[in-house]
Amino acid sequence: MFYFSTERVAASRLSDSRLLPAAVHVPELEAPARSWNLSCPLPLCVASFLFSNHHNHIHKYQATPTNVVAMTRSNTTSKRSALIKARAHRSSPSSHLTHAAQLKPAQAQQKRASHFQHAAVRAKRSTWALIAAQTAAVVAGDGKYVETRRCRVRTLADVVDYPQRTPALSTWHIVHDISSQVCFSREHTAFYPHETAVSVSAPSSGVSVSTPEDSRTSTAFEFSKHSALTVARRLYHTIQRTSTDIDKPTTIGVLSSASPRHPGGGFLNGSSDLESIISRSTSLPASLSTPQAIAFYADHKLYAKEHGVGFFADSVVYSPSIVGLRRDDDDRFDIKDDDFNPEMDAIPADPTTAELEQPPAVNAQNQKPMGEYVAPYLMNVVSAVPVYATSLRANAARFPTAEIEESIRKALKTRMARILRVFQANGDRVLVLPAFGCSEGASVASVARIWAELLACPPSSDEDSEMTGAFHDVFDKVVFALPKKLAAVFGEAWEMRVFEAKVEGEMCLEMDEED
Repeated sequence: MFYFSTERVAASRLSDSRLLPAAVHVPELEAPARSWNLSCPLPLCVASFLFSNHHNHIHKYQATPTNVVAMTRSNTTSKRSALIKARAHRSSPSSHLTHAAQLKPAQAQQKRASHFQHAAVRAKRSTWALIAAQTAAVVAGDGKYVETRRCRVRTLADVVDYPQRTPALSTWHIVHDISSQVCFSREHTAFYPHETAVSVSAPSSGVSVSTPEDSRTSTAFEFSKHSALTVARRLYHTIQRTSTDIDKPTTIGVLSSASPRHPGGGFLNGSSDLESIISRSTSLPASLSTPQAIAFYADHKLYAKEHGVGFFADSVVYSPSIVGLRRDDDDRFDIKDDDFNPEMDAIPADPTTAELEQPPAVNAQNQKPMGEYVAPYLMNVVSAVPVYATSLRANAARFPTAEIEESIRKALKTRMARILRVFQANGDRVLVLPAFGCSEGASVASVARIWAELLACPPSSDEDSEMTGAFHDVFDKVVFALPKKLAAVFGEAWEMRVFEAKVEGEMCLEMDEED
């Protein structure tokens, strides 16, 4: 606001109402008398037209209503135009990107990468769900599927005319029928209820296998960064391709971290957990739909109702002779079939079979095939629910942390020992084991130490080391299928526990010699 005095302004000029804008109301100007004292505040915009700071003289510009209104409108229009431009700039998508790129380029790039990553995961889950639905249709249907294989086949003409020449690669379509294996698996599925002893000499599945002490050999251990399904397929084709035992077609055992509620987990929804990977590529869902498996889920439901969720029951389902009919996404193992007979097992590819040569799905990121059909491979699957350590910690926050962790460790060790006992009872010699329970919050190092205590450490007489060494040198080979992010921690914890057991054994031996 601006203040001025009547002494500085002629009364005749002030009496002229043209000096003031129409929006300014001065009551004194409306009075007929000229003896008024104008010391009231006026807006700065009015004063700017009346006075000038140049030489302290009154501004010579004669302001008229037209000039004042025009300048007022000009200022208002300029402000309004600037406001409209600012709003348009803020609402423009390109301005956001430019602003983000100028101020925070790393954050914008990270956000775009995260967006693309989530989109790729959603697309992959949709593809996995489609593959799972196709597998379920084959297993529940006639059990037939077609494998497309590129191989070198020597024909009769090659043998006669060009015996030394290597035949060229050709494409063949092989029809496989797994219906008999699926029926065998369903009939021999075994259920081991909670707190029921597992007898090695007489398991509930009807297979009687024992391991004499003299026949025990040193167990070989292997750590693989491939999935359990990929490892099982490689072992089947390299170690045990064929078996003469009708009741025991394979001795390869695979541990599956089962869901306590849903058979096969969320494999029909495209989940990527271990049970879903096995279920969408094998005949495991057929075994988990049997009455024996239904009792398994009922037992877990009853146990959770009485004791709450977290620990779950020690119930186990044994599914023998599960048939694998697809390769996993990380599987690059190709078999060499020297006994391949194209006249009996397959038909050559031609234009009418072009559709069969296409893979079931293709990864949009690397353009690699997904869910390819392969020759059948067998495995025996044990389905067990791990301890949900995350839920236990959340529900028991008021208890000491050390006490909770010790309870989780004891429950894990008891369940893992029971799993190994089931494998032993059914005569499995080669095992594929995951980081059991790590996806549910269990410590990777703790799980590795428990596996080492059960499988690699010698038996201990210490009361605190219960079940330690119970399966020392019981199996021929054990392969741990571990994700890359867990492999290093798991391996270090395993080696440390084995080293500790070795030191303890040497100390006990020295003490015995001194006595």
